[in-house]
Amino acid sequence: MVWALHGRGDRAEAFARLAHMVDLPVRTLVLDPPLFYGPRNGKQWYDVKSTSKRAQVDARVAELAELAKAVQKRYPGSPKPALYGFSQGAVVSMHAVARHPELFRAAVALSGYLMEGPLGGPHTAGPPTLVVWGDKDTVIAPERSKAALKRLNELGLPAKGATFSGRHSVPKSALKMLREHLSAHVLSGP
Repeated sequence: MVWALHGRGDRAEAFARLAHMVDLPVRTLVLDPPLFYGPRNGKQWYDVKSTSKRAQVDARVAELAELAKAVQKRYPGSPKPALYGFSQGAVVSMHAVARHPELFRAAVALSGYLMEGPLGGPHTAGPPTLVVWGDKDTVIAPERSKAALKRLNELGLPAKGATFSGRHSVPKSALKMLREHLSAHVLSGP
């Protein structure tokens, strides 16, 4: 099972196209954020202008953790879910892995960052995590993604980084990295 988290202003049904393009034999659930954003009924995981955005991210992470625990309780022995997210979805995915590494199988963060504040750890194990960024991203600067990668490693999590030539998007090269990471860590073994 794979959980996909879209970026600010997107909608679950639109982000589902990326899940189809990943084209792996996995069940992918595109999760729907609770907050509305923009005139086209888009959604967001947290309000970037809010003074409580870190608390909002923490709430989303707690919700993901509760969902992961509920799935394990309902289906004992089922594989842990993997996560991938773009932009705000990447932020929430990385925070979830940092706070609850025992609940997730793998993660991919496409153009995201980690907010300041405690994240838990140090951990002795965790899900293999891939942090991907565009070298020309002007929405989330590459330095922020690189800093997130460094912080995940400092927490003891097995995170690697990769870059693509481009802006704040998921081009074919990033899609390929996503597919390869999920294939290696979700389709193989328990």
